Amino acid sequence: MFLPSNYKRTGTKARLQTGLIDTTFGSTACLRFSYHMYGVDMGTLNVKVKNQDGSIVNSFTKSGIVFTSYYSMYVIFIASN
Repeated sequence: MFLPSNYKRTGTKARLQTGLIDTTFGSTACLRFSYHMYGVDMGTLNVKVKNQDGSIVNSFTKSGIVFTSYYSMYVIFIASN
Protein backbone atom coordinates (compact mmCIF):
# COMPACT_ATOMS: atom_id res chain seq x y z
CA MET A 1 0.00 0.00 0.00
CA PHE A 2 1.32 3.43 -0.86
CA LEU A 3 -0.45 6.55 0.38
CA PRO A 4 1.19 9.77 -0.80
CA SER A 5 0.63 12.49 1.79
CA ASN A 6 0.69 15.31 -0.73
CA TYR A 7 -2.74 14.23 -2.03
CA LYS A 8 -4.50 13.68 1.29
CA ARG A 9 -7.08 15.85 2.98
CA THR A 10 -7.09 16.56 6.70
CA GLY A 11 -8.35 13.51 8.58
CA THR A 12 -7.62 11.02 5.79
CA LYS A 13 -6.93 7.51 7.09
CA ALA A 14 -5.65 4.39 5.40
CA ARG A 15 -6.17 0.93 6.82
CA LEU A 16 -4.53 -2.35 5.91
CA GLN A 17 -6.32 -5.20 7.66
CA THR A 18 -5.68 -8.94 7.66
CA GLY A 19 -7.67 -11.89 8.79
CA LEU A 20 -6.78 -13.84 11.92
CA ILE A 21 -3.12 -14.81 12.16
CA ASP A 22 -2.86 -18.00 14.19
CA THR A 23 -0.14 -17.70 16.81
CA THR A 24 -0.62 -20.72 19.01
CA PHE A 25 1.22 -20.80 22.32
CA GLY A 26 4.96 -20.49 21.81
CA SER A 27 4.83 -19.29 18.21
CA THR A 28 5.52 -15.84 16.82
CA ALA A 29 4.52 -13.71 13.85
CA CYS A 30 6.28 -10.73 12.32
CA LEU A 31 4.96 -7.69 10.49
CA ARG A 32 7.60 -6.04 8.31
CA PHE A 33 6.96 -2.72 6.60
CA SER A 34 8.77 0.36 5.34
CA TYR A 35 7.70 3.93 5.88
CA HIS A 36 8.79 7.44 4.97
CA MET A 37 7.69 10.30 7.19
CA TYR A 38 8.99 13.56 5.87
CA GLY A 39 6.87 16.54 4.88
CA VAL A 40 4.38 19.09 6.11
CA ASP A 41 1.54 17.84 8.37
CA MET A 42 2.85 14.27 8.39
CA GLY A 43 0.40 12.93 10.96
CA THR A 44 0.73 9.63 12.84
CA LEU A 45 1.47 6.04 11.84
CA ASN A 46 -0.07 3.42 14.14
CA VAL A 47 0.17 -0.37 14.06
CA LYS A 48 -2.65 -1.89 16.08
CA VAL A 49 -3.32 -5.50 17.00
CA LYS A 50 -6.67 -6.99 17.91
CA ASN A 51 -6.25 -9.70 20.54
CA GLN A 52 -8.35 -12.86 20.78
CA ASP A 53 -10.40 -11.27 23.57
CA GLY A 54 -11.33 -8.39 21.24
CA SER A 55 -9.13 -5.77 22.89
CA ILE A 56 -7.05 -3.55 20.60
CA VAL A 57 -3.44 -2.78 21.47
CA ASN A 58 -1.28 -0.14 19.81
CA SER A 59 2.00 -1.95 19.02
CA PHE A 60 3.84 0.83 17.20
CA THR A 61 3.46 4.62 16.86
CA LYS A 62 5.43 7.34 15.08
CA SER A 63 4.34 10.96 14.66
CA GLY A 64 5.54 13.99 12.73
CA ILE A 65 8.66 14.23 10.62
CA VAL A 66 10.81 11.23 11.48
CA PHE A 67 13.09 10.34 8.57
CA THR A 68 14.10 11.87 5.25
CA SER A 69 14.33 8.42 3.64
CA TYR A 70 12.52 5.10 3.90
CA TYR A 71 12.96 3.15 7.13
CA SER A 72 12.17 -0.55 7.66
CA MET A 73 10.37 -1.67 10.79
CA TYR A 74 9.67 -5.09 12.28
CA VAL A 75 6.91 -5.66 14.81
CA ILE A 76 7.14 -9.09 16.47
CA PHE A 77 4.03 -10.71 17.96
CA ILE A 78 4.52 -13.43 20.56
CA ALA A 79 1.61 -15.66 21.51
CA SER A 80 0.59 -15.97 25.13
CA ASN A 81 -1.85 -18.17 27.02
